[in-house]
Amino acid sequence: MNNKRVLRNLNQLIRVSTIHYKNSFELTEVILTKDFMVKYTECMKKQGYQIEFFDSTAIITTPTFKNIFLPNQWFAIAAYAVDVFRELMKYKSYLEKVISKKGEKKDEFIKRMKSGTNLNEKEDFIRIAHNIFLEDNFDSSSSDKAAEYLWKFVTDYSWWSGQKTIDRGDFFLSVVLNMLNLVNASQSYVADIVSMYGNNHELYRMVSDLASFTTNLEGTTYTIDISEPDEPPRPANPQAEEANSDKPKKHKIVISADDITNMKGKKK
Repeated sequence: MNNKRVLRNLNQLIRVSTIHYKNSFELTEVILTKDFMVKYTECMKKQGYQIEFFDSTAIITTPTFKNIFLPNQWFAIAAYAVDVFRELMKYKSYLEKVISKKGEKKDEFIKRMKSGTNLNEKEDFIRIAHNIFLEDNFDSSSSDKAAEYLWKFVTDYSWWSGQKTIDRGDFFLSVVLNMLNLVNASQSYVADIVSMYGNNHELYRMVSDLASFTTNLEGTTYTIDISEPDEPPRPANPQAEEANSDKPKKHKIVISADDITNMKGKKK
């Protein structure tokens, strides 16, 4: 039997990843490597998008010929959220397996679980999830813990900072934006970059360290140690945890709408 963790503690992963990002990312210009730009361009073309890189900015043209202007910092900060994204997708995949075993409609079940549940529903959900994990050859103890995590995922959105229901394709958006302290209206494309990293193995490996895809930055992004807490999972509050830390705080990223509008760069 596989005694590794089926699912990581999502609450802990988000909290620690958020603090790591806030304490380690330096507010500065980002210069991307040619290898990264070539690979990212290839990925965009497969989806029908075009991208043109400049010294410190990039311009994306959508299949409907709309333009997205973005600074290179977005490519760097997105890397810090990629492991959270992949874990969210893993949770969703297992949740869909449970729903399939129950024979229910995904959107209806997810919305009902968010609005309220009872003890019988929890016991039935935990039993089905536990058996699914056992079928994947995980041991009983790991399956028990993973089933509890999966139940919290579908019933307690505060545990993982979720807002949109899990059946939506962009349910991870609020988690990523909250992690990176970004404004939804003007900077939601960062979440699309995170998704691109998370769904492409080469990009995923490339962005694990800033030195691997930038020429002027160093340090790990998502490759940090996430230890399991002894106490039961609790609502993520990285801001409070950061405030209680004795470590010196780094500057946070602030990108205004004017910055994006006025971005200029010399073409590489």
